[in-house]
Amino acid sequence: VNKLDKLIAEQEKRRKEYGDNISVAGESAPEHKDTEETLETEDCRTSISAEEKILPDAERFDYDRFMRMEALIVNKKLFLEPKFGRDELCRIANISKNEISPMLRRYAEVDNVTDYINRLKVEYSIKLMSGKPNLSMDAIAEESNFTSRSTFYRVFQKICGMSPAQYQKTKFSEIGN
Repeated sequence: VNKLDKLIAEQEKRRKEYGDNISVAGESAPEHKDTEETLETEDCRTSISAEEKILPDAERFDYDRFMRMEALIVNKKLFLEPKFGRDELCRIANISKNEISPMLRRYAEVDNVTDYINRLKVEYSIKLMSGKPNLSMDAIAEESNFTSRSTFYRVFQKICGMSPAQYQKTKFSEIGN
């Protein structure tokens, strides 16, 4: 549980660093909806950590593009939209359908868009469990946009190695000590 919480905190920190520097096409135009936004990829002004400095320029550009995409998706909670999928992800990231899977494998360590979106939903559900401990598992599953409680449990187990109930029980027993 502590390891999961630490990983999520690290991801949030990286997303915040990139999210603070997101340049979104159409952001100044109020008639554009959030779901119609795409990341501008021409002018990158984000700071690069020591870890990222060792990346070749092309790879750094791809990583930067991925992190900016992820920050936008998480900040605007686009992954919670019922019809959010590969096409929307490609449009937001301003990349082709052929580029999205290799990018997700490399930087998110998932095999496909569904696994990526599910990972974001599980992270969100963990935040809900911490922030709203009185919510039922059904309410958490619904608020995290899982189609059913059983899907929520199956995906959570796959990603975290334990059920949501086990996570919550462990989390609260650690807080109580």
